Amino acid sequence: MINVLDSLAPVFLLIAFGAFLVKTKFLNAEMLRGMNDLAYWIGLPALLFHRIATASFETAQTGPVLTVFFIGTGGCLAAAWAVARLSRIPAASRGTLIQAGFRGNLAFIGLPVVIFAFSGLPAGEREVLEATAVLSLGPILIVYNVLAVWVLLAGQAVPGRGWLPKLLRQISTNPLILASAAGFLYSFSGWGLVTAVERPLQVLAQLGLPLALLCIGGSLVLVPVKGSAAAATAAAWIKVGVGPLCGFMAAWMLGVPRETMLVALIYLASPTAAASYVLARQLGGDEAMAAAAVVLSTLFSLISLSVVVAMV
Repeated sequence: MINVLDSLAPVFLLIAFGAFLVKTKFLNAEMLRGMNDLAYWIGLPALLFHRIATASFETAQTGPVLTVFFIGTGGCLAAAWAVARLSRIPAASRGTLIQAGFRGNLAFIGLPVVIFAFSGLPAGEREVLEATAVLSLGPILIVYNVLAVWVLLAGQAVPGRGWLPKLLRQISTNPLILASAAGFLYSFSGWGLVTAVERPLQVLAQLGLPLALLCIGGSLVLVPVKGSAAAATAAAWIKVGVGPLCGFMAAWMLGVPRETMLVALIYLASPTAAASYVLARQLGGDEAMAAAAVVLSTLFSLISLSVVVAMV
């Protein structure tokens, strides 16, 4: 119980504090947008670049994590597709339900929970698990963007011919993907980070996580939640429930080591990404359903993440 509280309290208290700051008008929408841009374009990319550029690829267990994660994500996709097909929601809204059911908030919530959850382990073991978590993000973010654009456009009656440019734009302009790619390239180059460069990166990296969590809380207050409650609730439970369950079964059958499995399960138990609401709005999806799924899954993830972290 102590580990669960110590791991999740920093994350969800900062989310709640962000909501409080917006509710009390200490932060307005414009200020929150600036903070979000700072976290998204500077803080989190600095964190990913630094962690990847300095990570030990020899000890990281990215293969098992990605295997468990993608099996769990496949379970989410299958469950969300079935619910979308069986429900009476409009065809154009089905892609929104499917996206909300599989796309998790990994960089803003999943990664902080991983870092806090393993903070009590010996330094060497903790560094391996953190490196594993960070190195796994790059491939996951690319797959997320490809699937998200595809399911949203496929759900429309006339997807149009511009789906490939939209997909490429989503990938090529995502700072988290770009930072991950730059980190991999720099690491493979064999160059070390000089102190004058590494220290500013570390400071920016420390800035990214608290800013991201405050922005999540503030965004939950400002997101217009209305309508499509049943579909949004189904998508939220699929995201935080079906994913971890499928991932756990896969890890158990494959004999994945416990700590490595938990990295994947924390990612699978994370709530629906706030970016899913933005993308649904951009590509003509159901904005109301997407917004409701983000809020509800964030609340439900308190349960799913507590169960997973209790296994640490």
